[in-house]
Amino acid sequence: MEDRGIPSSSPVQAFSSSGHLPIAGRTSASRLATSTRADSAPSSSRTGINRPMLATASRSQGSSLLDALNSHSASQSRAIASQVDDEPPNKRRRKEAAEQQQQQAALKSAKKAEERISKEVEKNRKKAEKASIMATKKDWTDANKLRKSKTETFTEMVVDVDGALTAPASAPSTNPTNDPIQPSFAGALHGSGITALQTRLHEEGATVHILGSSEPRGASSTNPLSTALGIATPLPDLPVIRLRRKIKARLDVEHRIWVPLGSATMQHEPTAIIMLSAAEVLAHLARGQGALAQMIPRVKANLASGGGVQQSQAFQLFFVVVGLQMHFRKVAQKNDQDWRKAVQTSLARRTEGEGIVETGAGAGASTSTSTSTARKRKGQVAETFPQVDQEQAELELLRLTMEHGVYVIHAKALVDAVEAVVDVVGEVGIRPYKMVANSHLPFCTDASRTRTVATDEDTYMSMLQQIPRVTEPAARAIQEEFPTMRSLMEAYDAALVEDDRRTGSKKASRTDDLLADCMIRNRKDGQASSRRVGPALSKRIGFVLTHDDPLALV
Repeated sequence: MEDRGIPSSSPVQAFSSSGHLPIAGRTSASRLATSTRADSAPSSSRTGINRPMLATASRSQGSSLLDALNSHSASQSRAIASQVDDEPPNKRRRKEAAEQQQQQAALKSAKKAEERISKEVEKNRKKAEKASIMATKKDWTDANKLRKSKTETFTEMVVDVDGALTAPASAPSTNPTNDPIQPSFAGALHGSGITALQTRLHEEGATVHILGSSEPRGASSTNPLSTALGIATPLPDLPVIRLRRKIKARLDVEHRIWVPLGSATMQHEPTAIIMLSAAEVLAHLARGQGALAQMIPRVKANLASGGGVQQSQAFQLFFVVVGLQMHFRKVAQKNDQDWRKAVQTSLARRTEGEGIVETGAGAGASTSTSTSTARKRKGQVAETFPQVDQEQAELELLRLTMEHGVYVIHAKALVDAVEAVVDVVGEVGIRPYKMVANSHLPFCTDASRTRTVATDEDTYMSMLQQIPRVTEPAARAIQEEFPTMRSLMEAYDAALVEDDRRTGSKKASRTDDLLADCMIRNRKDGQASSRRVGPALSKRIGFVLTHDDPLALV
C-alpha cells in the first residue's frame, strides 16, 4: 500500500494492517458486519461460489473504502453530535440555562462597569466644571474688589532703578576757569541708600530691578535704562526710576467693571522719578540759567515714547532732591558765623584803637581756632558744592514746576528720599482704583476722611471743630454755653436782629462778639485754663454760621 502512495495514517492503511475498516457510522458498521458473516462461512460454501460473485464482492468492498475516505472528516463531527444527542434532555436544558445565566451575568457586570465608568467621568467633568466656575468667580471677585489702601496695590508694582544711582558720586570736571562743564550724575543712592530702598519696597510687596551698571557717567554717555526699556532715543544722562504695573484685569468703562485677563501683562506707568543730590542740582544750575529745565522736555518725550506709554497720557515727572535745603541751611549758618566773626573782629580793632587791651592769650587762641575752623568749613563747602545762590536755585526749581509740571520733592537725607520714592510708588499703584471710586458720585465726601460719632453732642462738637482754628477745648466751651446747634443758631438770629436795629451805631457787632466771653476751662491735655474764646475766633465762627456766600474765604 505504501508503494501506491497511500499514507499509513489513512483508513486504507488501517484496514490493510488490521483487516478491518474503522467504524465511522451506522452504515459502515452494517457493511462490516455483512463482510464478517461472509468470512465466517464454511470453506466448503466459499469454494462453491462462482467467479462472478467474487468480482461483485470485490467491487462492493472498493466502493466501501471510497465512502470511508470521503466521509472521514465528517465522521468526527457526527460522532460528537451523536454523543450530544445521546445526552438526556434535562441535563442539556440545565446546561444551556447555566450558559445563558453566565452570559447574562457577564453582560450585567460589563454594563455595571460601563455605567460606573461613565458616572465617574461625569462626576469628574462636573467637578472640573464647578472648579472652573468657582475659579472664574474668584477672579471676577478679586478683580472687582475696590482697593482702598496703598498697601494693597504694592504687589502690582515693579520698580526699575537706574544702576547709576548706586555708583559713588564723582566730582564734576572743570575747565581752566573753574567752571563746571560736564558734571557726573550718579550716586544719589550710593551705599546704604539702595539697600534701604530695596528693603522698604520689598516690605510693601513691590518688585525691584536694578538696570545698568553702577559706574559714574557724564551727560554725554548713554543711559542703559533707555536700552532696557526699549527706547530708541537715548535718554539724557539723568538717573531715572521707572514704574511698571502687573495688569491682571482691564477696566470696562461702559459697564464700570473690571474684566479679568487670562494671563498677567506688564504695562509701563506714565510716571518717572529722578533723584539728584544737592551737588548734582547745583552743578546743573551752575552751567547757566535754564540749564536744568532744558533737559525736562527731552526726558519726558523719550520716556513717553518707550515702554508702551500712550502719547495722550500726561507724563508725570517727580524730582527728588536730596540735601539741597540742608545745604543752604549750612551756608546760612556759615554766613552768620562769618558775620559774627567780622563783628567781633571790628569790635576788637575798635577797642584796640581806644587803648583797651584784652588780657590773656585765650581770646586770641579761640579766635584763631574759630577762624581756622570757619576757613576749613568754607573750603569744604566751596569744594563740594558749586557756588549757586539760594534764590537762583529756588527760581530754577520753581520754573520746573510752573513750565514743565515737574513735582519737586525736597528730602533732608537719604532716609527721607527713600520714603518719598515709596510714597510715590504707592500713590501710582492706587491711582486707577481711586479714579474708579471717585467717578461714582464724585460730589460726595471721601468716606475715609469722615468721622463717625455716637451721640448728638459729639456730632455738635465735630461740626464746630470743622471751622478753622476751633479746637476741642473751644468747641467744648461753646457747647457749655449753647448746648445744641438749635440754641446757638437762635442766639445768632437774635443777634442779627439786634444788629439790624443798631444800624449806624459805632458799637461792636453783636454777631461777632456772641461767643467771645465763652470760658475755656481746660486745655486739650487736661490742664486747667481760664482764657476766653476771644473776639477773633468768635467773629470767625459767626461769619461761618451766618454768612450766605458759599465761596467766601474763611
